[in-house]
Amino acid sequence: MNNPVTARRPRLRGIAVAGSLVVAIGLAGCSSPSAAAPKVPQNLTVAFSQETVDLNPYGSADAQQGLRVVDNQIFDTLVTQDSKTGKYVPSLATKWSQPDSLTWLFTLRKAKFQDGTPVIAADVVADIKFLAGSASPLSSLWSTLASVSADSTSVVRITTKSPLGTMLANLSLLEIAPASDITKSDFGTHPIGSGPFKVDSFTPQSKLVLSGFKGYWGGAPKLSTLTFADIPDESARLTALKNGEIGLDWVVSPDQVSVVSGTTGISLQESDSDAYFFLWFNASQKPFTDVRVRQAMWYAVDTKAVTKNLYGAAGAQMTSPVPSSVFGSSTQTPYAYDPTKAKKLLAAAGYPNGFTTTIMFASDSAPLIQQQAQAYVSYWAKVGVTVQLQAQPTAVWLQNLLALNWQTELQENFATTGDADYTLGRLYTSAANRTGYKNPKLDTLLSDARATTDQSKRKTLYAQAGKIIWDDAVGMFPIQERDTYAVRSTVKGFVPSVTRAPSFLTVSIGN
Repeated sequence: MNNPVTARRPRLRGIAVAGSLVVAIGLAGCSSPSAAAPKVPQNLTVAFSQETVDLNPYGSADAQQGLRVVDNQIFDTLVTQDSKTGKYVPSLATKWSQPDSLTWLFTLRKAKFQDGTPVIAADVVADIKFLAGSASPLSSLWSTLASVSADSTSVVRITTKSPLGTMLANLSLLEIAPASDITKSDFGTHPIGSGPFKVDSFTPQSKLVLSGFKGYWGGAPKLSTLTFADIPDESARLTALKNGEIGLDWVVSPDQVSVVSGTTGISLQESDSDAYFFLWFNASQKPFTDVRVRQAMWYAVDTKAVTKNLYGAAGAQMTSPVPSSVFGSSTQTPYAYDPTKAKKLLAAAGYPNGFTTTIMFASDSAPLIQQQAQAYVSYWAKVGVTVQLQAQPTAVWLQNLLALNWQTELQENFATTGDADYTLGRLYTSAANRTGYKNPKLDTLLSDARATTDQSKRKTLYAQAGKIIWDDAVGMFPIQERDTYAVRSTVKGFVPSVTRAPSFLTVSIGN
């Protein structure tokens, strides 16, 4: 909103698929003794737990998981992460080098956009300039950009003002589009990319229909069509899955696993996840300008019990502002459940009788998010803090979030790049001003961590930054998630992803 690691988890880049599974299932049973059975239609419809409001990879929603899931199917990036090692590997760029500490050269492979035009360096240059100069949540990743240019049609030169240790991580999030398209008025609804699937039709918050791009440089997808159906209600998604209206549903909330467990023709697949929850306090508004109030709010909640009661084995109590698997994570001392201490801190801050506030969240953003918010409200009430729930549609929530039009807010976030800079360096600087909290020392630590390519030094700097964020209670960091995918047996070759953006390039429909 998006950790020195002792063990890096594998990550996959990719996304969902579309079509009519009902037809596929029906035809799969047809056969004739005198003729070969007809081919099973390669069409798949899936449903994801978050809605898609826009397809623009450089817009206000570009850090939202619902967008990243679908855009990773439509677009390519210069580099991606290997699913086994977590290292950055070629995608649209076949190789790269650093002539000096401030300069990077990337050589592009021969690839085409979905309109048939070649991918050239000028497109990459335009995309980087556009994103860096935009109001996008991801634009801060490019704050040290000095210049970007094309040395030739296939070589991109990127120069930074200072060394950038996150260059490859940043580029793993840069979706490449034709330079001529990124300023078009319909770019957010009918974009063109060079990925394995192209847009056929899109109705925001309803349905996205993609078709396989036969000219994809990595080989044509096995699926003919790929449809994302926005079904906000989880019980409705699971019913659609059991009825064969969709072939895949993720993420299945822990309290709903039993609904599909043991159902004939449906399997459950578990995966580690880079998803986690945080609850921010708006430090630009009283009473949260006082660190004692923010700390009191955390001491007042038994986050361990909330995690266990709501998520069970599908959740783990966090001990860092970012998941433990992320490069730059460092273990902090958990806030113990201590309502007595919470009351003393509130009294010392001038609120002996508590206060009234609100908690904002996107109502359809994650399984059990409303139940989680309600649990916090119940705990806070015990120390005299009255909190009103503000469940909002994603588009409204995002607008209010960026405008700091909230007092406390709960959200699910993703450590998409596996590097602490993506979350800490993007969300917690004074310049980003995402929480109203400003700390020059923290700014320096995060700036220095981004500016060095010495990875051991970056670990140390992020450990120091994480401690400040944790001790100053910029927010609460309660739960890291583990995901469950529900998959029909007709869906072949599917592999879950820790990023919740599974690749469907080699997925097919079979009997």
